[in-house]
Parts: sequence; structure tokens; C-alpha cells
Amino acid sequence: MAEFVTVPASALVPATGLDPAFAAVLPDAGLVPYHSINADKDTLRPGSTAVIIGMGGLGQFAVELLRALTSVRIIALDVKEAALAAVRHKVDYTFVSGSSDVAEQVMEAAGDYGADFVLDLVGSSATLQLAGAVVAPYGAIRVPGLTESSSSKPPSYLPRCRGERRSLAHMAGHTRTCMTSSR
Repeated sequence: MAEFVTVPASALVPATGLDPAFAAVLPDAGLVPYHSINADKDTLRPGSTAVIIGMGGLGQFAVELLRALTSVRIIALDVKEAALAAVRHKVDYTFVSGSSDVAEQVMEAAGDYGADFVLDLVGSSATLQLAGAVVAPYGAIRVPGLTESSSSKPPSYLPRCRGERRSLAHMAGHTRTCMTSSR
């Protein structure tokens, strides 16, 4: 690690008043969800639905970013009620992702159309299957990391989206756009 580094001034933001320990996590914890959200900003128009799976630190940053940057309906999912309680006052809906009818709950909250944007911050086979079950036609699934595979190759358990006829899948930082065909 370098003791000093040179970067363009445009790449810096002031951290005045921030605890250095807190400021140190912002480049990772804040930018991971920011890049996923920013990459699909055209999908995140007023009235659309965003689902965030995983309400740990990255998920909480994602909620804050979606609230600050968009006017979307936000649905938060986590296996822990305590994690959901931390964001309940900032989102439109919270659901325990381990419940057997969570996909139906999400679909109902999303107007039975599905989520236009799903940010899966867990990346397990169960959450990927859930993401595929709740994403809207032509919606996007973003998975910044995978927990069950260290390979850069997409896992074999990638979800199929409702009504999908062809698969466009790249995980670990890439998007999956669910497309339907009239054929």
C-alpha cells in the first residue's frame, strides 16, 4: 500500500466533519450500491418499483441512495426482522425473505407487475431465485457479489424470470435484463 497517492481533484469529495473510521468505509459500502443503482437509472423512474435483498450495511446504503436519487417504490427484504426494522421508516414495504410466500407479497406490493429493479446484495441461490421470481418483464437484476461461488463464471442456478424465453445473465457486478418474447 502506498503512503501517498495522486488522484484527480474531481475524484475527491470533502469529508469535513466525518469520523475518519466512518469515512473509510464509504468508498466501498456506498459505491457498491451506488454503481448498481446508477447503471439502471433509466429503469428507476417515478412510479417504478425497486427491491433490495439484504438489509445489511450495503442494503441500508442502497435505501438511502434510492430515496435521495429517485422517486421509486422501495421494497426491502431480509431474513432478519431486526434488519428490516432498521429501514422500515425509510421504505414502502418490508418482508421477511425467508417466508414461503415472500414472492407473492412482493408481487402484490409491486402492483402484480413485478419489480423494475432488483438489487440482490446477498447473492445466494435462494435470493437469486427470489429475484427471478419478482422481477418485471424487461426489469433488471443486479448482483454486485456472489456468496456461494468464487468463480467469475455465472452460477448454474441463475433464476429464470417470469415468462422469459431467453436468458441474458451475468452476475457478480453485471446486470440481468429479463426479456419476454411475443413468440
